[in-house]
Amino acid sequence: MTPLAIPAAKRRGGSQLHHASRVTPSHKTVPVYRGAPQSLLLTPPSDDYYGTDGFGDVFYPNAPNPADYVSSEHAVNALIKLVTASPGEITIVCLGPLTNIALAVRLDPLFLGKVKQVIILGGSVEGVGNIAPGIEFNFYMDPEADFIVLNSTDMRVSPAVSPIQLMPWETVLKRTNISMEWRTKVLGAISTRSMALLNQAESQQLKGEYWYSSDTFAMAVALNPDIITSQTLYHANVETQGTKSRGAVFVDYDNTTDSFKNVRIVQNLDAEELKVFLLNNFP
Repeated sequence: MTPLAIPAAKRRGGSQLHHASRVTPSHKTVPVYRGAPQSLLLTPPSDDYYGTDGFGDVFYPNAPNPADYVSSEHAVNALIKLVTASPGEITIVCLGPLTNIALAVRLDPLFLGKVKQVIILGGSVEGVGNIAPGIEFNFYMDPEADFIVLNSTDMRVSPAVSPIQLMPWETVLKRTNISMEWRTKVLGAISTRSMALLNQAESQQLKGEYWYSSDTFAMAVALNPDIITSQTLYHANVETQGTKSRGAVFVDYDNTTDSFKNVRIVQNLDAEELKVFLLNNFP
């Protein structure tokens, strides 16, 4: 919801098939495209932590009909068309599995060389994990797509620096430290329809001592990079084999492989700056 409040942010919405059914009614002019309905090879089971609709299964009165605003054009084709028409201008924020980005790369091998930036929420770079030991959920859902994207950024398509910025699970978990009290009593007290809806959608998350809102933090970084206090360029790859390691991310911290540094890993955020940004921009 945060980007809807930023006038300068030009928005395009891409979604997995079953999650492309809800937008704020006053923003139905934002183009929405349906993406891939499943992972490239295997779609692993999940526990519907965010509900069957990915948005907490909240009751949304007078929800608009998806047929009124979802484009008939596939999200992958739309992505390719948009970045080709505006090379070096578009930032893609990936808040879920990378299936659609991988398909775009396969259809257009120079796709990543045309974007300004790709911000990826996902991956466990310090072995913490959240869906399995050492495995983060988004990378767990489609390791083949992760592999394609991470291995399609090289000197051919990005002669200066990789456009990929990675917001890993550990940065969200250990380096933001925004209290749940602040989330519920300060941010959550904003008296708007959007906040009321978000409070319902995040009901499963509003527990514990700290607020770990991965999507919110990644989008905030996209809109205000000054929130980042440290990030480093590394070579990273993902495991696609094995029974316990599919989706694991391996980072060459010491440059032992002398490989192309394909990701900028966001390591620390300014929590106070992030809180100010959210309070000033939440619709």
